[in-house]
Amino acid sequence: MDPKKLHSLIESVAEVEYIKPKRLATVKQSRTEVSEVLYNNKPVEISLDYNPSLGIKLKKFKSEAKPCELGCGKQIKNQVIEQRLHDIPHPHWRKKCANCKKYQAPDGTIIENSTHVHAYFLKYFNNINK
Repeated sequence: MDPKKLHSLIESVAEVEYIKPKRLATVKQSRTEVSEVLYNNKPVEISLDYNPSLGIKLKKFKSEAKPCELGCGKQIKNQVIEQRLHDIPHPHWRKKCANCKKYQAPDGTIIENSTHVHAYFLKYFNNINK
């Protein structure tokens, strides 16, 4: 893969810092921003602006706003879904979006108010057993 293309793909998902070469005694600095380095006793020209042999440092990943996984319709960055195991009235998992504070019932219904969650799950499991 072309190094410039690879760097552009990395820059699309993260903030990066390019590592510039350290100035060594064997490096002759010129006004054209090109350094001459001895490699295997042969002079090699290296551009200080871009050098694919030098690494990059990832500073921070960019976050994208995505639709809520529970289906509430909001665009959320860095979404966190909490899942907790409850035993009453029947062993089940409760899903909650930590960003929008809404719960998802087993049938896919979104519960807006957290005070109604227990009552909704109790009614849901009582109706399943009939």
